[in-house]
Amino acid sequence: MSTHAPLQIIVDSLAADIGRDVAIDDRQIRWLVHSPHASPPDPARMRSILTRRISEEALQWARAFGIEEADGPVRLPPNPDIGAEARVCIPLRTRGVLLGFMFIVDPDQTLDGEPLARAEDAAQEAAHVLYRERRLRELERERERWLLTHLFGDDPEEAARALNDEGFLEAGRVAVLAVRADAEPSRSELAIGAALERLRRMVPQRRGLEHRQADHGAFLVALDDPAATSPRELAERLLEFADEEGAAGVTRVGIGGAQPLAGARRSHRQACDAVGVAARVPRFGRVAAWDELGVYRTLSRFPDELDDDALHPGLVELLRDHDALVETLEAYLDRAGDAKATAEALSLHRATLYYRLQRIEEITGARLKVGEDRLALHLGLHLARLRGQPPKSTAAG
Repeated sequence: MSTHAPLQIIVDSLAADIGRDVAIDDRQIRWLVHSPHASPPDPARMRSILTRRISEEALQWARAFGIEEADGPVRLPPNPDIGAEARVCIPLRTRGVLLGFMFIVDPDQTLDGEPLARAEDAAQEAAHVLYRERRLRELERERERWLLTHLFGDDPEEAARALNDEGFLEAGRVAVLAVRADAEPSRSELAIGAALERLRRMVPQRRGLEHRQADHGAFLVALDDPAATSPRELAERLLEFADEEGAAGVTRVGIGGAQPLAGARRSHRQACDAVGVAARVPRFGRVAAWDELGVYRTLSRFPDELDDDALHPGLVELLRDHDALVETLEAYLDRAGDAKATAEALSLHRATLYYRLQRIEEITGARLKVGEDRLALHLGLHLARLRGQPPKSTAAG
């Protein structure tokens, strides 16, 4: 059944009662529900049903009759230019809040008297339904925000379970996008919030959540569906939306690495660090992914957090249980890649040295002939020493 089942019942009943097509749209005149059509709908309504949105021309035409300010029915004459037959529009308003519109197709412009009064009663009932739905959504969003605060904070395990169990999200693994403008946060807060809302609407239900903090916005996206839009594509769309919404300054997006849902805090931190790198290193442009930062993963956190996250991921693997290879790598890098000097320092045959270097590349995924890879490994070794994790033995130095 439709998520707007009570509204559907209202329009179906009214349409049968007054013998006319009835539809309910939201405040932006985007279709929510419509009655069965006794005859084919006019082109304007058909477009709104198929696209779930009204054309800009039709939107301005409807607004020109003062429907947003009216307290009662407004008659809209036929408009052949947009393919619209005559209509009666009844604003759906309760407690002073405009919640949407009821449109009744009235081609012969005879809806009046008792039928119109019944339509007004139905519109008031629909307004109450929309108000209750709105309050329920507000309560759900408050709960969602509370859970996301704890997911990114100090109670991630419980928050992750609640997000799944209470139907807010369906996700095993997730990534976080962080969006930030380089202007004063208060100048871009509304624009970034609107951009996050638009991004959420384009992601399938329960596959993405947005969270707003004092200086940035975050978007949590599920990664379990390989056919879903990639985090980078979502980041690009988020930038487009932020620009269209008028965010002040230059807006950038950071993409955190994939994590289990309970580890979203880590991806969130990575995304925030990636935004910081993008703001300082022009070559990353306006979108920076944590997994593509290379040595800047390390530099973004030095010297505050010398954890595994700050090191080249291949080096972390090497440091776990390959002491001889770590010793070889450090000696080789300390000697600027001079194989002869390294072999002599370690008392190795040259062939043994080359074999070890090949194994280092296989384990780390790095290429020792690439300057940035050498820099990431070399700096990572020094950071490992700073945090008390040097190789158990080394001849380098």
